[in-house]
Amino acid sequence: MLTVSNTSPLIFLAKVPELIALLKWKYDKIIIPKEVYAEAVEKGISSHNPQISSNAAKIKALVEEGFIKVEIVKTKIALPSYLGKGESAAIALALERKVKGVLIDEKPATSVARSLGLNPSPISTLPIEAFRKDKISRAEAVKILDSLLANNYYLSSRDYKILMKMLEL
Repeated sequence: MLTVSNTSPLIFLAKVPELIALLKWKYDKIIIPKEVYAEAVEKGISSHNPQISSNAAKIKALVEEGFIKVEIVKTKIALPSYLGKGESAAIALALERKVKGVLIDEKPATSVARSLGLNPSPISTLPIEAFRKDKISRAEAVKILDSLLANNYYLSSRDYKILMKMLEL
């Protein structure tokens, strides 16, 4: 299976390495637009913050191994101006390549993607899905979610409760 990703899911998979294995379990390949590569890797590698540059290097390694493929968006699509460059490019690439799945964490971009017939998923739902398919234990899923939160992933208390409820079978 193939999916398109925005910048933030890539940053969080670099911060929470357990997500890399889960993404490789679920997807054969992730494609990203050049704009997302610029945000996640090029900008990150040149950062003076060692954690940011380390995360960018992890993402770059996934590109070099071929799991993440960088593509140029050829079709111009009118999208709301409140979306960031990476979000707009990821949505445009998904539409251009006719890929329904798109990894997006931000609610406004998720709403736009959904309105265009795409199937957006936040990175926080990946541990839930892996648990439900017996790939990881409930404890591992909770640990990954807690690691996301510890690494400044935004999740409202309402959404956290919903995810925890999804771990109850």
